[in-house]
Amino acid sequence: RHPPLSNYLSDYPPELDAILDRSLAKDPDDRYSSADEMAGEIYAVAEGVKKGQVLEMLEQAESLVKEQEFLKARELLLQVTKLDAQHTKARQLLVQVQQNLALRQRAGQIRELRFQAEAALHERQYYVAIGHLEEALRLDQSSSELAEMLESVRKKKQTRERIEGYLR
Repeated sequence: RHPPLSNYLSDYPPELDAILDRSLAKDPDDRYSSADEMAGEIYAVAEGVKKGQVLEMLEQAESLVKEQEFLKARELLLQVTKLDAQHTKARQLLVQVQQNLALRQRAGQIRELRFQAEAALHERQYYVAIGHLEEALRLDQSSSELAEMLESVRKKKQTRERIEGYLR
């Protein structure tokens, strides 16, 4: 008899022991009749292992989404879709994760544009500030705060232009 796989491996599918036993059987009638038959059983074991991995990775990804760890969740979900391209739940979750990442990226761009606008306003560069605020509003057209800030800067620009006109 061959030594059991558990002597060498701690975590493996127990079905491999049966495949190994059958392939090394002393009686030829107890062995696989062809390599294709053995390959079919090994493939079935591999598919079971793959399904287990997919489920485990999907659970990890769902927990990462709940914790709003979208980058890590996306990496796991991309691995899941490589293992099982037809996994509907993984694909749906991946779309949700990518949407959240896009929203975060857009929010970061808006914050940066607003910061640049405030810096330009501090330097009295009204045209630059207006440009940054208009770009920020293109990214988030529903922001009343950005719209109010843009209107305020435009009024300050007009006031500045009037004062400069009077001084001239």
